[in-house]
Amino acid sequence: MVLGAGGAEKIIELDLNDEEMAALRTSAEHVKKLEEEVDELFKKFA
Repeated sequence: MVLGAGGAEKIIELDLNDEEMAALRTSAEHVKKLEEEVDELFKKFA
């Protein structure tokens, strides 16, 4: 996805093999976990 000032401007579809898709999912899980950890830190200091 290409993001611009007004939000999503273009969606880019990727043709990933099984190994690449698994790596992408793992990466997304790590990003989600990090986001949750950051949210918890903000709650402590808010």
